[in-house]
Amino acid sequence: MPGNATLRLLEELADMTEITDVTTAVIRQSLKTDFKDYEDAIQYHSALSILDLDFIVTRNTKDLKRANLPFSHRLKHWLALVVHSEFVS
Repeated sequence: MPGNATLRLLEELADMTEITDVTTAVIRQSLKTDFKDYEDAIQYHSALSILDLDFIVTRNTKDLKRANLPFSHRLKHWLALVVHSEFVS
């Protein structure tokens, strides 16, 4: 089980982000795409439901390069958000 510090960080990240549902429509759209990785297809089609998406955080940028959504493979974006929230709160 993760330590308390890890749980607090995950709770903060969950509070700062929008968590989308994986719906039947997302699954069906993902099955019809040409993504090589099915999980990437699900992530992409789930992200399309977020109106003001800033970026997707992923380690697999290769498959998302042709996607029409911004992405980042760097954790620095998340850390900047966490640090910013510490000073704003």
